[in-house]
Amino acid sequence: MHRLSNLSILFLTCCICIRCTKPENGSEIPKIELIGVSKTEMTQGDLNQDSLWLQFRFEDGDGDLGYGSGDSRKDIRVIDGRTGNIQDEYKIPDLIPSDKETQKGVLTILIFTSCCLFKDNIPPCSNPPQYPKDSLDFIINLIDKAGHISNDLHSGKIYLNCK
Repeated sequence: MHRLSNLSILFLTCCICIRCTKPENGSEIPKIELIGVSKTEMTQGDLNQDSLWLQFRFEDGDGDLGYGSGDSRKDIRVIDGRTGNIQDEYKIPDLIPSDKETQKGVLTILIFTSCCLFKDNIPPCSNPPQYPKDSLDFIINLIDKAGHISNDLHSGKIYLNCK
């Protein structure tokens, strides 16, 4: 599992495209916008049995995204929309210093599956025949060095096969 996290970070590093420009709107709060997801259906699991890629654009007017590799803090949060709990966190790779100019780019993250959740006190990740599917919406946001939290980006409905 740790190896997969390292691969995710490596892929994230390889996929980032940064462009620094003069501030257009000067917003110190990061903005993110969904580009797309690789699929809308996964098999449930609690040990990374399935995954999808999610790609989004980002922009930060004051250029203070990314804590840097020397800092252990994470800057990307993935939240399970069913529960409001953080499902995973990622670290933005080192960015080109922006000198307080707008940072723009594209990030791609690997999001692993989750368990189906059921009513009637049925344990998560089980496969009761009366509940063959579940769905969720991943909510993603960024946090910059000043602690500003971006808008919430919604993945759209992702279906989980509970079998």
